[in-house]
Amino acid sequence: MRRISASLLLWASALAAQPAVDVSAAAGGVVTKLSETFAPSFAPIGTVGVSVPSGLPRGIRLAGAVAYGPGEAESGDGRTFAVSLGAEAPLSGGRNGVYLALGAGYVAFDNADYSGCRIEIGCMYEGGGTTPPYDGVVWTAGVGARVPVGSRWWIEPAVSAMVWDAPLLSARVGAGWRLR
Repeated sequence: MRRISASLLLWASALAAQPAVDVSAAAGGVVTKLSETFAPSFAPIGTVGVSVPSGLPRGIRLAGAVAYGPGEAESGDGRTFAVSLGAEAPLSGGRNGVYLALGAGYVAFDNADYSGCRIEIGCMYEGGGTTPPYDGVVWTAGVGARVPVGSRWWIEPAVSAMVWDAPLLSARVGAGWRLR
């Protein structure tokens, strides 16, 4: 009986020592180009993220995310795929509230390229800046907020950027759940 009690006590203490894991899923869009009036064109994107406490001061959490989208929204060309790792620093204290996220990752952004378009019949390019295609390492930065809607659930709006020679801006709204 002592061995069973000791085993149960060890199992319970190991279970209590596991970190709290937060999982979230979000939908939003990335800015693929700006028109002459600087009105953005968005392409849809979906994101799944995980964060865990790091044990560092001020509630800093380690985070990872995967994002996928079809790329340029108007023509259907291109795609967006990104994997990132970083840290989230709460600005308002605690797990909920506003946070700043910084990190690095890999992005494969295959945007439609309008640079060769000339004024002719069938060319719909209206000028403005187009985010160039890119495949490689990027810096990531963002601001988000966790707004609790239950004991383990929250709503999470966020804006972020993946930066190489040009920034790839995104905005999204998601929902999260604390697993542990």
